[in-house]
Amino acid sequence: MDWNPNGDITRMTDLGSGVYEFVAAFPKGSYEYKVARGGSWAENYGAGFEKEGANIALNVPVDNTVVRFVVDFNAKTVKDSINHPADVKAPATAPARAAVAAKPSTGPVQVVNIQLARGMTARDITGFMELKIDGDLDRTVYAREFLNDKQFWYSGDDLGSRWSAKSTTFKVWSPVASSVELFLFDNVVDGPSEILDMKRGSAGVWYLTAPGDLHGRYYQYRFKSYNEIRVAADINGYAASQDSKRSVVVNLSRTNPRGWSTPKSTNRPQTESIIYEMHVRDFTIDPSSGVKPEWRGEYLG
Repeated sequence: MDWNPNGDITRMTDLGSGVYEFVAAFPKGSYEYKVARGGSWAENYGAGFEKEGANIALNVPVDNTVVRFVVDFNAKTVKDSINHPADVKAPATAPARAAVAAKPSTGPVQVVNIQLARGMTARDITGFMELKIDGDLDRTVYAREFLNDKQFWYSGDDLGSRWSAKSTTFKVWSPVASSVELFLFDNVVDGPSEILDMKRGSAGVWYLTAPGDLHGRYYQYRFKSYNEIRVAADINGYAASQDSKRSVVVNLSRTNPRGWSTPKSTNRPQTESIIYEMHVRDFTIDPSSGVKPEWRGEYLG
């Protein structure tokens, strides 16, 4: 296996507070490893947690040795259960996704390739799967690479909420969800005034058309996947509450500022343009801005 800094096979688990771990079963052999952050080698740490430091040696004494790796970005340490047995304890068994079934080749770890008896369907990934290898204990399996399959590619540009005077259509992409509900709120404080079941469409998209003029109504989605419940705002929404916890249905013709639909071009080549970027606070925070003191540095300014 190549050293892929963005691969799912060796992706570490977030334990919280800047600590991550990875557990795998290795065959006997000599290995090297380092930690890549952010899905690329742009930020990586080697021996002694030195940035772009040397590879860390790992000598596995016998086949099927379970090794645990722990990285603490706050303490600036990277340790494993072989080189630091007093600090890092390895579990008795490794997750099935990291079980190694062959001798090492060019990379830090290998995985088991599985030939399915039949192709997976969209329904298959909404529930649990179990895997047994060489008589080992059953393991829970989560489909990951399968989500890259073309059947989950959604080419539409209508995710989010699409308002009209008579109804609003909601669409959200969540292939692994077994059910999705729409929460509608009358304001940003109270609980939902309506809870509506969404329907599963194609490419992992759930949809619902709610009747009436919903301009200004707050909403959230409630997802059920792998027996867990998650409530979230709409990442494709046009507007959100002040804390971004709830999305807002908007009629853009009522929220766009005057002149929004008729932008005026400067008729200058881009190479002659000078573009300034400024934080919203800095527009009005200075006393010379002419804005009311209580509005300075605020959105109202």
